[in-house]
Amino acid sequence: MEEVKKSTYTPAAKKAIDKYRQKNAIKYNEKQREYYNEAKEDEEWRQKFNERCKVNNQKYRLKKKETLGDNVKPRGRPRKVMPTLNIDLIASVIQ
Repeated sequence: MEEVKKSTYTPAAKKAIDKYRQKNAIKYNEKQREYYNEAKEDEEWRQKFNERCKVNNQKYRLKKKETLGDNVKPRGRPRKVMPTLNIDLIASVIQ
């Protein structure tokens, strides 16, 4: 198994990075968009990205299921319930 690299940024470095990103938000966002557009063309990167998405989505679904339990709201439009008709009532109306 591959060894996961841990972040070596100090709290001061992280603070400086955040400060720069906030000051130069438009420029930073533009660079990130360019990076993402270049990266998503790489097949290996896209496969890793999709795998991470699958794992994270599964974790989210499990967490949501644990917290909500059976209190899940129904999705979509509710179905119309047709009342059961009494045959004797119909016969009396027809006659």
